[in-house]
Amino acid sequence: MAMTKAEKAEMEALREARDLARALRWPEYAEPAMIPPPDFSGSHTSGWLFNTYRLTAQLGGMGDAVYRAWSESTTHGDGQSPIPHRSATQGGVHLFATRLDALKALRLAVTEEFARKLARVDAEIAAESAKAD
Repeated sequence: MAMTKAEKAEMEALREARDLARALRWPEYAEPAMIPPPDFSGSHTSGWLFNTYRLTAQLGGMGDAVYRAWSESTTHGDGQSPIPHRSATQGGVHLFATRLDALKALRLAVTEEFARKLARVDAEIAAESAKAD
């Protein structure tokens, strides 16, 4: 039997509520291991990085919050490997071995960020409640 528009809307609202409830949890995995940058120049490592700002700057999607990256001992940048004469950022960085590891680390970072914000809101609520008593 086909659902009516009202039933479809209710089902969608239930799915959204379920997804929100699932999102309000601490991840059940540890921070993934990272690949260190090489110790000497002339060599590079390839892997994945994430940028939480890129996640919040995108409306409704992942955008490029998780991306391929490379690192040398003194520089790092986007992409699979360094391209000659292309700009890079100073300092070698640790990379995640897989996109899945970078996504897990992103989830942990975002969870911690919002947990801190919620704790501040809870503290303000407690302070206001204490004033009212």
